[in-house]
Amino acid sequence: MGAEKATVLLVMGAHRSGTSSLSGTLACLGAALPRNLMPPTSSNEKGYFEPLDIANLHDEMLARAGSAWHDIAPFPDKWYASPDFGTYSGLLAHAYRDNYGDAALVVLKEPRINRLIPLWETVFETVGAVPKVILITRHPLEVARSLETRDGFPLPLGLLIWLRNQLDAERTTRHLPRVFVNYDELIAGWRSTLSRIEHSLGITFPGQGAMAQAKVDAFLDASLRHHRAPPADEPSDVVITQWAQEAFRILSGEEAMTEEGRAALDRIREALDRATTAFAPLVALYQCQLADARQKLDARSAEEHLRQAHQTQVSELTRLLAERDGQLAERDAQVQRLAEAASAADAMHHAMARDFQNERAMLTTAIADLHTEIARMRETGAAIEKVRHEQIRTLGQQLAERDLHLSTARGQTDRLTVEIEALTAELAAVHGSLSWRMTAGLRWLAADRAPSETRPDQTTEPAPPTREAPAVDPRALLDVTYYMERYDDVRASALDPWEHYVTTGFKEGRNPNALFDTDWYLRHNPDAAQEGMNPLLHYLTRGAAQGANPGPDFDGAWYVATNPDVAASGMNPLLHYLDHGRAEGRETKPPSPSPTTLHPADGAQATAA
Repeated sequence: MGAEKATVLLVMGAHRSGTSSLSGTLACLGAALPRNLMPPTSSNEKGYFEPLDIANLHDEMLARAGSAWHDIAPFPDKWYASPDFGTYSGLLAHAYRDNYGDAALVVLKEPRINRLIPLWETVFETVGAVPKVILITRHPLEVARSLETRDGFPLPLGLLIWLRNQLDAERTTRHLPRVFVNYDELIAGWRSTLSRIEHSLGITFPGQGAMAQAKVDAFLDASLRHHRAPPADEPSDVVITQWAQEAFRILSGEEAMTEEGRAALDRIREALDRATTAFAPLVALYQCQLADARQKLDARSAEEHLRQAHQTQVSELTRLLAERDGQLAERDAQVQRLAEAASAADAMHHAMARDFQNERAMLTTAIADLHTEIARMRETGAAIEKVRHEQIRTLGQQLAERDLHLSTARGQTDRLTVEIEALTAELAAVHGSLSWRMTAGLRWLAADRAPSETRPDQTTEPAPPTREAPAVDPRALLDVTYYMERYDDVRASALDPWEHYVTTGFKEGRNPNALFDTDWYLRHNPDAAQEGMNPLLHYLTRGAAQGANPGPDFDGAWYVATNPDVAASGMNPLLHYLDHGRAEGRETKPPSPSPTTLHPADGAQATAA
């Protein structure tokens, strides 16, 4: 019978998202930490609780793959077919065993794993461990501000890093046992959070006593939280912020466990992938320049440290010279005392005068030698002082040169920042332009229908000018309830009603709502039929402006003329009726005229029908 497999509590979430707080809490309750812990820093005073050797292997591997921990682009799938996959899966398995040995319940936290789950599934299979995922979520603006403080990243880049890590972690762990937790809830009431983790993952923590709970209470110090999100109603027009806020909303609630929630997260991730493909080179260039500026600042800091070290050495030499001068003064005093003693001895012992004279001569010679030594030492001190001044002057010149280099680097950074801001403003102007808003529907539908080719015998007449109107989402004209109730096969297939209509429904003559008659519209607008154009799109982009009606039961021109508020709004008449007029009891067409008052045009239209 084989040994029972270890359970790995895989703590996942973006950098600065509270993964360290969660990992430390799990450790207080009895989960094993790695032996080779990353040391604490000023950015994380209580520790990171992650294996240093595994983090270093990740950084080395990412660098070889042309990526980094702060890369916002998707990790390349082709890498898993490279020789590095086998090499690093083996190295990581070895590092896992070194850190955890035979522990039955371990906590593994290393944020780079967010983007490397396929690699780690191989590692877990190799070491015989079962991963159970705890995905922690913190407000993206708090994370972005923390990254700005620690790493100097601008807020948009911090939000992109949060999105990449959270979305990749959620997408690649859907098949694994997992639970979602919120950082605010962990800090405010960790007991309920840990109880939910135990229930969701089917585990029981060894530390259940009062002492273990007291350790957690002491560990989760709210004062270490330096960044808080703004109020919920803070305005924001930045697309990246909107993505992050929507993803945070889904990941913070029960919606993350539903198909609808996962589909919404997939849409955000796909939009992020497209955006990073377009902007990743610019972001990478900015990051390289930021790293270069940091390197120069670090070099300047090292030079400043060297200068201070030289100043310390000079101060020590000055102290030693002062001490030597004191010793020489003491020797001078001793010589003086000896001379006085010799004079007193000569007076007291006249008979020994010759001996004293000889001794005095010897002492005189010693004094002369001492004076020579003093002079030599003073010359040495002067030379040292000269060298000190020269070193100080050289260091000053070097610092001035470094300041010049730093100023140049800052100027380059400022210019790049101005260029980025200009490009951002230009992009924002395009997105805010009337043409961009008016063509929103066209861009959306462009993916659903290949452009039709013009036949050689067909000429294209320019569309008559139309007045500006608010952009209309074509989906607004699809009455989902009507469509599902009328077409049983669509309801039974569980297909998306809009996808069905734009791909096959209109070709089969199906109606998107009770007032839009697809076949009737194509008969009365043959140009749409000739071009193979979706009649609903033709009506929105061309037909309504030319006075075409969606069907026999709705007279758009009459509806606008009869309702001045509709004319003033510039809103599509059919859309206004579906959104407002129907509930308000407004009429869709003039009362049916008697046969004697039938308008010739109406008669022709009826005949055509």
